[in-house]
Amino acid sequence: MLHRTTHTVFAYFNRIRGERTAPLRTEIDPAELKTVLPDVFILETNRLREPQFRLAGTRVCAILGRELRGENFVYLWHAPNRHKIRLGVEAVLANQAPVLIKAWSIADEEMDGSLEMLLMPLFSRPGICDRVMGSLVDLRKPPLLGERNRILVAGAFRFLAQDEPRQPEEHEAFAVVTSQVTTMRSGLTHLRVLQGGRKD
Repeated sequence: MLHRTTHTVFAYFNRIRGERTAPLRTEIDPAELKTVLPDVFILETNRLREPQFRLAGTRVCAILGRELRGENFVYLWHAPNRHKIRLGVEAVLANQAPVLIKAWSIADEEMDGSLEMLLMPLFSRPGICDRVMGSLVDLRKPPLLGERNRILVAGAFRFLAQDEPRQPEEHEAFAVVTSQVTTMRSGLTHLRVLQGGRKD
């Protein structure tokens, strides 16, 4: 985990689930997450078993450039990634295990954000694991600004152990992200990388 917010949300999730694989959704207390609540979202599965947003924090909506409530989570992503994302959400629920996703955002064919997403399982009631608690943060300095309609490109997926190591200091995280963005740029030659985010 590269961002302090991701670390905070994951630590809270571990604390309330205890020895269980996941907590009940009714155990989530927004007051305990008030410093990171704008970065948090909840997904629920609809009658077609598709994940959709039940709620999304203000910074999550700002990153994607729109209100997300009721939107299909899979369709936030670049079309070639959608099957992988759908399987990823299904794995979080079926295995009752959190997953960390490295991602990038694209607007108007410009790659303008380097992101970290956390997905964690939730029980809607005992024995029914059908919701996902997540967080989404921008790793670049400065963070994303403006209200551009963005899509996401998925990078690496990693399932997390309960004793995940500490988050790095900010200068360490930024060094890693800069390297990863350079690698991503070489693989997406039709996109233009915006260094340092938007200025307007």
